Amino acid sequence: MLPDFPELKQSVMQESSAKIRKLIHRDHPILAEIKTRTQHEGRSMRYEQVGYGEKQEDLTHHSFPIEVKFDEVPTLIGEKLDEKLEGLARVVGEHQMKMFIAKHEETTEMTGNRMDAGGRPMDGALLLDSIASMPADFDSHGNILPTSKWLTHPSMMATYRAAIQEIENDTTLKSRQRDIRDKQYSEWVDRENRRKLVE
Repeated sequence: MLPDFPELKQSVMQESSAKIRKLIHRDHPILAEIKTRTQHEGRSMRYEQVGYGEKQEDLTHHSFPIEVKFDEVPTLIGEKLDEKLEGLARVVGEHQMKMFIAKHEETTEMTGNRMDAGGRPMDGALLLDSIASMPADFDSHGNILPTSKWLTHPSMMATYRAAIQEIENDTTLKSRQRDIRDKQYSEWVDRENRRKLVE
């Protein structure tokens, strides 16, 4: 029987897991923004969703195949190991993104925070419509905080930049942007006052 090296195996597993997480976050930065919690036991979890009460979700099992041939083992270090981990990170990352987008769709459907552009192309007015549909947070000086995240395909970046530039150059759109910001600030003040009353 071959000897067992539990401490070495644990160390390799921890280092490999950390590297996989780093690769996933490199390829899918939005996943790096999501806080994670380790649940050591149980088959379901309960949590409070602000404004929608207590939620319960059953845990689901996810597995991903990784093949290591017997003759690969002696040389599975360095670049060869990195290549194997890259492949696994790619599969896991794609799966996590699909889960994230599905949850995002479910949440926006539930909250009604979804906007159908009806086939309109993205421009300054449509971008402001999107911004107006979202709540915003502010600091104590009234400066808007970057708490909202925008998820878009890289191919749309040039379109978004053009829409932002249109807002900057159009006095009507610029005035509407200020009105939206003032309304969001007023709503944030109301939320903070309600929160302080509860506390």
